[in-house]
Amino acid sequence: MMKLLALILMAGSVHAQGPRVPMDLDPDSEELPLLRMREAVDGNNPRQRPQPAVVEPPAVVRYTARVPKGHVRLETRLERHTYEGLRDGRNDLDSSDLVSGGYSVVGESMVHTTRTVDLFYGASHNMTLFASVPIHERTITSQVVGFGPLDQTSSGIGDVVTGIVYAYKDKPNSKLHVHLGVGLPTGETGADDLGAGGTNERLPLAMQLGGGTYDIHNGATWVNRMDVWTVGMHGRMRIHLGENDEGWAHGDSFNFDFWIARPVFSFLDFNLRLHNASWGDYYGTAPASSNPDDNPLSEIHRQGGMRTDGGVGLALDLGPVGRISLDGTLPIDEWLDGPQLSTQSTLNLSWHLSF
Repeated sequence: MMKLLALILMAGSVHAQGPRVPMDLDPDSEELPLLRMREAVDGNNPRQRPQPAVVEPPAVVRYTARVPKGHVRLETRLERHTYEGLRDGRNDLDSSDLVSGGYSVVGESMVHTTRTVDLFYGASHNMTLFASVPIHERTITSQVVGFGPLDQTSSGIGDVVTGIVYAYKDKPNSKLHVHLGVGLPTGETGADDLGAGGTNERLPLAMQLGGGTYDIHNGATWVNRMDVWTVGMHGRMRIHLGENDEGWAHGDSFNFDFWIARPVFSFLDFNLRLHNASWGDYYGTAPASSNPDDNPLSEIHRQGGMRTDGGVGLALDLGPVGRISLDGTLPIDEWLDGPQLSTQSTLNLSWHLSF
């Protein structure tokens, strides 16, 4: 009798709030009656409208994933950079000017393709371990005085990066993740190929596969949902420790990304991105075999620069078979402490699966 009375009183209380909150009663429960509040469809009540989740950062933003404890996330990406023409400062250079200035090898274009495999493992609720393995393939076309066009290639594993991602804040509508990694000197620094004379010669610095030093990779990613839009920022630094066995090292670099994104459909996201990169000149002494007096791309003290890119991307959620992303960028402004090859475009295709 008391149980029936309780059911009647609770039903009356809920009904008095109006028809927007329907309920289910479970009279078979041995405990107090169970009220299961079903979400009502009412466009006039913003608290009951479904809210979109935070859109993931663009796939080109690295080392951001936070994986639940005991879970694994596999990422693969194909990234293609194209370069054409030489630039010093913001001025495009004519090859004839470089030849008259004493250079005998003038770079014309380069294609750099990277295939990367990233593995993330949730070590705890807030901490994710990761490892990133890049495989590079680079082709450069140069004009050689007295010979003509020359194509040279280098390929192989680059510098492996391993580290942690820490979820400092991980709320449904706001996230702040930081990462700290160590770069390992696994990439080759003495890559060579046949030269115009028919013998092997040291390739320019842009064609080398690694840096030959241990590096520090640190950064942070912040994303915040604003209605249907998600706003995000990501910054990361790469700091090179010491010099490699050949007596030189990359200059330190900094990358910053700002983007806005929103779902187009439940399975498709769209983003617009602004990217800024800056990197310092190499330091140390160039190997004698690199011939910096003949080829400006081998001069270690003329390799710094900065660039701002604009990008657009799409991400397709395939449910149990993962997520595919396509991102493209074009340069807006570029300053090079050259002569250096000028960036033309970047295209990134990636896929990730969590399990």
